Amino acid sequence: MQIVRSVRDKLNNAIRGDSLKSTIIAGLAQGLEFIQRTQLTPTYLQHFRRALERLVGFARRAGMEEVFITALTRVRKITRGPKPVRRLRALGLQTDLAAEPPTTAGIIASLSNEDLAGRRVAIQLYPDNPNLELLNFLHAAGANPDPVLCYLYGSEAEDQRVIELIDEMAAGRVDLIAFTSSPQVQRLRRVAKESLREAVLQEAFRRTTIAAVGPIVARAIEQAGGHVSIGPSDNFHMKPMVNEIVAAIGSSVSK
Repeated sequence: MQIVRSVRDKLNNAIRGDSLKSTIIAGLAQGLEFIQRTQLTPTYLQHFRRALERLVGFARRAGMEEVFITALTRVRKITRGPKPVRRLRALGLQTDLAAEPPTTAGIIASLSNEDLAGRRVAIQLYPDNPNLELLNFLHAAGANPDPVLCYLYGSEAEDQRVIELIDEMAAGRVDLIAFTSSPQVQRLRRVAKESLREAVLQEAFRRTTIAAVGPIVARAIEQAGGHVSIGPSDNFHMKPMVNEIVAAIGSSVSK
């Protein structure tokens, strides 16, 4: 795939720092290769998350934005939550199937009545979360999953920032932390384990008020040893979570 090699070479010349360079290039290469497959196999069903904007950005920088968007008009677009729906509208596109609830279980329920046999299903994944539940469902339905990881978590230098955050939380210098995805919790646990700070992480959770965007994230936090005290009760998106945080802070200040 010449265009991937070309952009990769340009990035090699532009980016300094081997660890950060490899992180950026790996995500870009996967994104561009995925975009090219979308053009070659327009019978995809697509599952879009927030990574849609990143894919469009990859395509734009590679001079393929128009081609990619045209390819998207020929496939079914499955969305999870309101953000990808708004992004699709901004591109002049519409969602074909909205998952309810906006979770992996909702996606599976929405696809259960679809004939997926022999269909290629493109799935955008998070780092550290292979979403085996969804992949296993697609395999069982006779589909051909085509996962893409549009971004990777940061370099070792950025791991140091995670360590510093854990230490600050454990010292009681962080009033509140909000989690918007379970991979964020998983990364916190991984860095704590690799830096021999697992006990420190438990103290960090104990001394910090924790907010979560929804029940899946809350479950990951509880499994990590934390306790979620703030979160939306039924509308599991960013704005409702922020509203709950503001309300909780206001209540605390009034006391």
